[in-house]
Amino acid sequence: MNRLPKPLQAFVISHLDDDQRKHLSAQGVAYIIPELDQFRSLGNDEPAEFERRGERFSPPRPRHPDRDANGFDIR
Repeated sequence: MNRLPKPLQAFVISHLDDDQRKHLSAQGVAYIIPELDQFRSLGNDEPAEFERRGERFSPPRPRHPDRDANGFDIR
C-alpha cells in the first residue's frame, strides 16, 4: 500500500472495502492498468477532504500475517 502514489492510496482507502481490496490485489496487471487513470481521478481529492475534516491522511498499516484483527497470535 505504501508503494502506491497518494491518490491511489486515497482511492483504495476511501472507495474500497476489505473484500474489494482483496479482490483488486488478486487481479492481474492487465486488469488494473486500464483502470489506473480512473482510480487516480477518484482519489485525487481525497487527501484534501481528509484535511478539510481536520484529519491526517495516512494509509493503514498492514496487519501482521500471523495475527488476527485484534493482534492476537494465530499461528
